[in-house]
This record gives sequence, C-alpha cells and structure tokens, in this order.
Amino acid sequence: MLVAFYGVLIGHIAVLVFTEICCGLVELFFILRLCRFAEKKRLAIFVFPPYIASVALNLVYLQGMIRLPCFPDSLAARSWLLSAYSLKILSDGIIAGTMIWMLYHRSRGVRSQGGTIRVIRALIYWTASTGLVLWLSTIVHLLTYTLLPATYVSLGIYLTRGRIYVIAMLAV
Repeated sequence: MLVAFYGVLIGHIAVLVFTEICCGLVELFFILRLCRFAEKKRLAIFVFPPYIASVALNLVYLQGMIRLPCFPDSLAARSWLLSAYSLKILSDGIIAGTMIWMLYHRSRGVRSQGGTIRVIRALIYWTASTGLVLWLSTIVHLLTYTLLPATYVSLGIYLTRGRIYVIAMLAV
C-alpha cells in the first residue's frame, strides 16, 4: 500500500516538474530569441532577472511540494508559489512587451513596401496575442490558487498552462 501511494505521488510530482520545465524552457526560448534579434542587447538582457528569479522560486516551491504528501498540504508552500508566479507574470509581460516594441521599431525602418509591412504587423499582432494568452494563463492560475486554494481548479489550470506554453513556442 505504501509503495502504491508513493508511486502515485511520484507520478504527480513528475507532471508538476515537467510542466515547470516546459514553461521555463519556452520562456528561455523567447528570451534567447529577443537576444538574437535585438539591436541593443541591454534591452534583451533586461528580461533575464525576473525570469531567473521566478525559476529559482519555482524550484524552491517544487522542492517543498516533494516533501508534502497530499495536495491540501501544499498550502504550506503558498508564499513561494505566489512569489514565483508574480515574477512569472512580470517576466511574461516584459517578454511580450519587449518583442512588440522591437517589432514595431523595426517596422518603422522598413520602406513602405506593402507585403513587408503586412508581415511585420501580423507578427506584432501574433506576438501580442500569444504574449497575452501566456500572461493571462499565469494570472488565472494565480487567481484560482489564491481564491480557491483547497480545490483542484487551480491544479487543472496549472496542468493546461504548460501545454499552452509549448503550443505558443511551436506556433513560432
């Protein structure tokens, strides 16, 4: 019985760790993309501190989750999760805003050729909508975790959030 319990627990922890790894790698992909296409590298490097801090706090939260035997006990590690996701919201917003700003300023230097301007505007629209979806998924998870802490609603949103991040990266 004890082996079966820990087997299920390890399975749930593996899903949580996999989701965090996916979200972190997608954010890192977008940050590296910013660094690659930025004319001023300082602007792209501005995005790194909130990302690194959110990854560190997520690792602390996941380490705390491994020690807790069931989901309602995870409320003990609530402050780590709130801190990590607040920084994730900031990081997602900065990434999306920086990408939109860079695309907008690059489009101003392009001569008025209809096709190129339309492509750049489509990229700006896609970046804004994708960044907004990623940003809103993190906000909704944080709100449901705060407002409905003892339910599985936030866990369901959390598990879909990793897939939303991966789909956003694959859409590039």
